[in-house]
Amino acid sequence: MLYYITENPDKITSVKRNLKGSGIKIQPKAVELLEIQSANVEKIIQEKAKYAFSIIKKPLIVNDASWEITALGGFPGPYMKYVNKWLHAFDIINLMSGHLNREVFFNDNLYYIDEKREKLFSEKVSGEVLMAPKGKSRPSDEVFTFRKDKKTIASCINDGLDSFDGRQKLWQEFADWYQSEIISK
Repeated sequence: MLYYITENPDKITSVKRNLKGSGIKIQPKAVELLEIQSANVEKIIQEKAKYAFSIIKKPLIVNDASWEITALGGFPGPYMKYVNKWLHAFDIINLMSGHLNREVFFNDNLYYIDEKREKLFSEKVSGEVLMAPKGKSRPSDEVFTFRKDKKTIASCINDGLDSFDGRQKLWQEFADWYQSEIISK
């Protein structure tokens, strides 16, 4: 059994969709994680995974992301959780006032750990900060789009759709590695 350390229902739905047909059995598990403060999302996710493994001592994955808005110098990076807590969707839009470049990058990271090995998987996806919020969810989800049809993450969540066009690389790379390195051995 492979444990997925999360309580986030959207992440659980997403992992099931992304690993469907892979033969990998995932069990969500809530673990109160310590999150170090760092601008380096890879260090944050590595520490989360090591901490979770020290508690459950079973093979697991942790998924974490950073968000980089180009016009804002890469803000908020790995601090999106706090931005969503402190700001509303219109606050994010107001931060973009006067910026023509509305590009945002979603840096998705997946970290695997067991008693013998650790491995990081990463994917960077380009999107856009819209001029007005759409859908109901976290503030960033209401203004970021990663789809050609410009549906926000929130709109996709509300409609049961995948929030990203063609984003399968991270989970496919993980599934291929897991099947060859873990299942087949």
